[in-house]
Amino acid sequence: MTVEVPGPWKVLSDVKEGLGESLATSARALGADELPNFRLEPPPQSDWGDLGTSLPLFLARSLRKAPKAIASEMAANLRFPPGLVERIEVAGPGYVNVHLHSSVWRGLLARVLKDGPSYGSKNRPDSQKPRLDWNIEFVSANPTGPLNVVNGRAGAVGDLIANLLLWRGRSVQREYYFNDSGRQASLFGQSVVAAARRLKGEDAPAPEGGYGAPYVEDLAAELKVGPGDDPSKAGTQAMKRVKEWQEASLRRYGVAFDAWTSEQSIHDRGKVTQVLDRLVKTGKTFTQGGALHLRTTEFGDQRDRVIRRSDMAGTVTYLVPDLAYQMEKLERAQHTITMLGPDHQGQIPSLKAGLSILVPNWATDFRAFFLVIQQVNLVKDGQAVKMGKRKGMFVTLDELLDEVGVDAARWFFSARAMETPLDFNLDLARLKTDENPVYYVQYGHARLCGILREAEKRIG
Repeated sequence: MTVEVPGPWKVLSDVKEGLGESLATSARALGADELPNFRLEPPPQSDWGDLGTSLPLFLARSLRKAPKAIASEMAANLRFPPGLVERIEVAGPGYVNVHLHSSVWRGLLARVLKDGPSYGSKNRPDSQKPRLDWNIEFVSANPTGPLNVVNGRAGAVGDLIANLLLWRGRSVQREYYFNDSGRQASLFGQSVVAAARRLKGEDAPAPEGGYGAPYVEDLAAELKVGPGDDPSKAGTQAMKRVKEWQEASLRRYGVAFDAWTSEQSIHDRGKVTQVLDRLVKTGKTFTQGGALHLRTTEFGDQRDRVIRRSDMAGTVTYLVPDLAYQMEKLERAQHTITMLGPDHQGQIPSLKAGLSILVPNWATDFRAFFLVIQQVNLVKDGQAVKMGKRKGMFVTLDELLDEVGVDAARWFFSARAMETPLDFNLDLARLKTDENPVYYVQYGHARLCGILREAEKRIG
């Protein structure tokens, strides 16, 4: 026999234990040998009582009595710890309703006021553990431009997951990973130098696949990049500045990261070379056309992946540093969550296959999760707002916050499942009326704060 006390009642252990034990004792005194599982829950109307049970209805057959008679006998025999129950009533065909003593509620309010925001949460994480419980990597936009609305959705959802895990008493590390090496970094540097040339009046479009947005010219002007500057140095300098933009946007958004990790640091610490060597030693690689391939099809991937190109430098593909980074996270945390944008969904089978080759038990012992944050479609005046970072036709996170505010942005981003595309209605999010669902959340918060202030005055 178990007693269920649903919802917020679960935190009132004295109520749960006192009522549950008293009801069970009373039922056994009437001759009930085996008790079914029963619930204690608020009656449909508050004036009927604080908690009620339909246990007599379930005992009628075994006791061969009318449920209402059983309820009356149980109510007469109930015994409670002092100061717990004010009165007991029998209602309907056989319900027992309990009115709790006001001291119970006063004690609960005192605890709420004492605990503050931590009320109802689990114990604080054990800081002495050798490894974290969870590492959550999210947002992770490349430092090649301002954060956009998809990044904003990832920020809201990732931060929400982290907060929930912390609430459950787990140790959590929020991490931001940015790609500051390889082809993309090179293209960004070339794009900045091309922008500097345009500022001098030259006809210098961004390189193919590069960045031609107006903010690149702003960067070139701010950093005083010259038309003849080294693209590599210009790119490094510009990426550092863009990262500062992103950090400022996230601070405004209320999202703080515990770790910022660059792909270049993974290379510099030799992690990429180590993982490449480990992959070769597994015997799951082969050479074809001068390039080194990994047999990822044996682990569910659609095709075997190139991990080292056939060029003179023998450069590795993105998969190798990505695997090195995943391995490093698994060294730091028992469980990991990696949140990817919609354009990176196709990388998940390759990552899972690579991890299966490197760490056969990663899915069970470490439990690494890969989540996809789907596309955000901004809708204004009934029309979609087009986005495209490389051409500059996109809405930044800061522009969205200017438009609707932090609360509305985080609410709308979190209100729909992350796996589904989101139509973000800018007109609705801007409203200051009850048509906007954020209004109810803010209004509810204000009312609760008022109740707590009043409770504090009365309790003293």
